[in-house]
Formats: sequence, structure tokens, C-alpha cells
Amino acid sequence: MQHDLVAIPQAKSAKANGTSALSANRDGHGRFQTGNIGGPGRPKGSRNKLGEDFVAAIYQDWTEHGAAVLAQVRETSPTAYLRIIAALCPLRLDIRTDDQLGAMTAAELRQEIFRDMEELGLIPGADPRR
Repeated sequence: MQHDLVAIPQAKSAKANGTSALSANRDGHGRFQTGNIGGPGRPKGSRNKLGEDFVAAIYQDWTEHGAAVLAQVRETSPTAYLRIIAALCPLRLDIRTDDQLGAMTAAELRQEIFRDMEELGLIPGADPRR
């Protein structure tokens, strides 16, 4: 992947060319005035091109080497492995139960959890009777 660098000439400042290039939403020092939102900006969730390329490269590397490298890290550096797992865990997990779960026995709940995990493809062929 190749990135092109483009040189953009700097514009002369308003003081240098004797004109007032400040827009109506900026103060005398070129800063945005209080209360100005500065425009719509980038839409939420969008990435810039560099971010997209980076994520694509990481994904490609993961699909080629991920499982093997993860196994090697687990065996050679358990501390780093646990850091990876901790970084992927949510900081806060809200669990709310309803009356349906409260009425289940531990065995019934375990079977329900395994059934859900199988449906999600997390543990194919798991035995819920363990």
C-alpha cells in the first residue's frame, strides 16, 4: 500500500497581505467565537482513510496469523495474553434478570446458556450436561 504526500502551500496571513480574512464566526485572533459549534464535522462512527487502511491491514494479518500468534502469546507471555483479554472485556456489564431466570435451577440455567452459545456459534457441539 502506498500513500501519496501532497505539498500544500501555506496561505499568507491576513496581516501579511493587509486584508481581513477572518470569517464572521472567528474572533480577532482567528479562534472560534464562544458558542460556535464549528460545523458538522465527521459523522459519528466514520473513520478517516488512514484508520480504514489500518483496520483492514490488521484484519488481513489476523485472518492469516491471528490464532497461531494468539496461542504463542498465551504460552510465552501469559501476562500479555491476559492484557489482551482484559482490553476486549467491557468496563461495565449490566446484568438484569427477570422472573423466568429466577425460577430456573442451576442445571436448567446452564443448559439454556450452552444452548444460546451454540446458537451464536461460540462453542459448536458443546455438551450442556458438563
